[in-house]
Amino acid sequence: MLRVIQNYSNAGRSDGGRAQYPGEGRSAESGNSPEPRPYRFAAALKSCECVDLLAFARQQSFVEGQPLLRQGDTGSHIVILRKGQAKVIAGVDSGREVLLGLRGPGDLLGEMRYLSGQPRSASVVAAGPVAAVVLDFPSFDALLRKHERILGEIGRCIADRLCWADRRRLEFCLPVTVRIARVLYELGCATMLAKSGRKRPEESVGVEIPVTQRELGQLVGAAEVSVQKSLRHLAQRGCVTRHYGRVSIVHLDVLRAYTE
Repeated sequence: MLRVIQNYSNAGRSDGGRAQYPGEGRSAESGNSPEPRPYRFAAALKSCECVDLLAFARQQSFVEGQPLLRQGDTGSHIVILRKGQAKVIAGVDSGREVLLGLRGPGDLLGEMRYLSGQPRSASVVAAGPVAAVVLDFPSFDALLRKHERILGEIGRCIADRLCWADRRRLEFCLPVTVRIARVLYELGCATMLAKSGRKRPEESVGVEIPVTQRELGQLVGAAEVSVQKSLRHLAQRGCVTRHYGRVSIVHLDVLRAYTE
C-alpha cells in the first residue's frame, strides 16, 4: 500500500518534484485549445507525508455503485482514492441526480465537509471496483499538525476543481461537439496520468471514461440528443467509440484536434 502511494506521488516527475502533465511543452499556436494540468492530491504529497498519512489511515474497498460518501451526511472522515474511479453526484429538488465530475486515483474526497463543518454537498459513488484509504477527522487533524504544508495542497485541490467548473461555464457559448471533446480530453489526460504516469497524449490509446451520454450532457450543459449527435460525429472521425455506460477515447491526440 505504501509503495503504491509513494510510486504514485512520484509518477511522471523529472524536475525535482513538480509533476509533468499531458500537453506540457506543446505549442499553443492553435489558440484557445485546452492544455489541462490534472491535479491529484496524492501526487503532491512528499514521501514522508505519505508514510504518516498511511499510519493514520485504514484501507477500504468499494464495489461498483457503492457510495463512498453520501450527500447530506455528517460523517467525520475524508477519503483518498487509490485505484478505480468514482462519480460525484448531487440530487436536486426535482428528484433528479446530476453528475458533477469524476474522481480517480490520488484524488481527495470529503475535504469540504472537513473544512466547513456543513453536511456533504454531494455523493461520491464507485464507478467500478475502487480501493481507497480513509482517515477520520481527528487523525486528519493530527496529520495536518505534523505536516502543515498539506493544508496548501488542500487549497490547491479546491482551486483546481473551481477552475474546472469555471471552464465548463465559459464553454457554454461553444458548439456542443467542442465542449464534449474538451471534457473528454481533460478526463482522458487525467485518467492516463493516474494509471501510468505517461506524459504525452499521443502515447495513449483506449482510455475509458465511465460516463453515460446523459451524464456527459450534464457535464457540458447539453441535451442528450445533442450529445448523441456529437459523439456520433467524433466516432465517425476515429476519436471515440461508444459503449453502454461509458465512452472510450481511441486516441487522445486525435481527439485534441476537435477541442479547438
